[in-house]
Amino acid sequence: MTLVGSSLGAVVAQVAALSEPGFVSRLVLVDGGLLAVNRFNAALLPMLVPGIGERRYRAFASDLEAAYASLRPYYARLDAQPAPDRQFLRERVAERVTSLTQMRAYFSSFRGLVTWMAFAGRRAGRRAAALAIPATYIWGEQDRILPLAAGTAAHERHYGSRLVVIPGAGHLPHQESPEPFLEALSGALTAASAAGTAANR
Repeated sequence: MTLVGSSLGAVVAQVAALSEPGFVSRLVLVDGGLLAVNRFNAALLPMLVPGIGERRYRAFASDLEAAYASLRPYYARLDAQPAPDRQFLRERVAERVTSLTQMRAYFSSFRGLVTWMAFAGRRAGRRAAALAIPATYIWGEQDRILPLAAGTAAHERHYGSRLVVIPGAGHLPHQESPEPFLEALSGALTAASAAGTAANR
């Protein structure tokens, strides 16, 4: 089984591989992963505090333009996205900030991850770095959420991994640069398959 995860999904993919390594044949980690998320952004500290985080989140419901603007750090060039994509993002972020269900899901996931990383993340990172599973990191060159330096450091710590950089892309290269991303993904899957074939000879 191949697991592909982006951002927090990359952490989830690695945790799944640690839990059931026999079922995972390769990993593709996009702008994220256990070895990249090793420093907590102090600006997010208020979001950990029950009540304060929710109040900040709900404030976006009364200012949907500010909610849309909050997406800018995730893109190298948000305004350069096709008009239909930008409209979709406006509608999606409006839906998210006005939904109590999605707010609760966000804080449950976010606070749970931070707590888990604080107590188990370092050990899990060391185990992930030594996993004998082909892994490829795909990273947006202009990622402002997890800079390329974090991806490079994760790759260097992760024995046998590959790093593919998507020029001009931010934290979401699959959306911002879909064609280069698909090429990188195809290359990751091909390389992993070749490695598996060679190992079985």
